[in-house]
Amino acid sequence: MTPESCPNCGADVPRNAKACPDCGADEKTGWSDSAYAGSLGIPDENFNYEKFVAEEFSTEPKPRGISWLWWCTALLLIFLFLCCQGFSFPNTSALSLAPFSKEAGSASALMGAFQMGIGAMAAALVGALSNGTSLPMTGVMAGCALLGLLIFRIGRVVLEKSKR
Repeated sequence: MTPESCPNCGADVPRNAKACPDCGADEKTGWSDSAYAGSLGIPDENFNYEKFVAEEFSTEPKPRGISWLWWCTALLLIFLFLCCQGFSFPNTSALSLAPFSKEAGSASALMGAFQMGIGAMAAALVGALSNGTSLPMTGVMAGCALLGLLIFRIGRVVLEKSKR
């Protein structure tokens, strides 16, 4: 039951209040003094100040960064990824323009406009979802990959139906 005045600080406690508005004492802590100081983050008696200072302000170097092996692995994987894109992007462009031999210039311009427009929309979406982490970028990349797979599957079904 809520007391009329807080036994910890003496402040008036509103009827049916869950905690004292002044000191924070509540029913769970038994309206005790520990409720006032417990949430302040003050170290207890077992706190070792010397150990804290040694850990925080020592002059010995702390291990930081990524080992050179992981840097080399990352660079190799990025290189392989970009090489694969260098092989696939020109070929997919050529294959997509093959049916438009007489209108190749217009088709190429339209394809470039679509690519730039989709890139602009993806960049705007990453900016709108920005939260200081890499999650919006990876989410948009995964979403674009899934959308590409969906378009591929639908296009395949449409082509199979048109051949019948």
